[in-house]
Amino acid sequence: MKRLWIGALVATVLVTATDLFAQYAGLMGAAGAAKALSRTQRGNILLFGDTNNRVFLGCFSCNEVDPDSVFNTVGKYGSAISPTSIKNRIAKYGSSISPYSACNELASHPPVVVDEKGNYYGELTINRLRTKRVTEPKVMAWLTAFCASED
Repeated sequence: MKRLWIGALVATVLVTATDLFAQYAGLMGAAGAAKALSRTQRGNILLFGDTNNRVFLGCFSCNEVDPDSVFNTVGKYGSAISPTSIKNRIAKYGSSISPYSACNELASHPPVVVDEKGNYYGELTINRLRTKRVTEPKVMAWLTAFCASED
């Protein structure tokens, strides 16, 4: 169910996104983020990327030991060497120069945040020009710190 196709998402950020992300305190580290981003009543919070948002980039709310978690440092979606990880600084989804990366200030196709039911919450990006980006302060503080870090 988590690999549902997200390419036809409506580009409207739901008002509930702010409420959903507002409960996520302690996002300054992988362990804190994994604990804070617990399973919601809408299901897990997921990331998809690429031009049509067809590439699953991991679970943002899963426990850090879950193989699909973006916080699992040895997993496909959380490893610094995996091509499908936002943590890989030289790959398509984690590079500061890739148009598909959350960490590119000029990204044209950053990852999107959705839940398991396909509800759209916005783009995960530090690109302030993206009108559909997630703007919740705690999420943005975590992302900004994450993108600025060396690891």
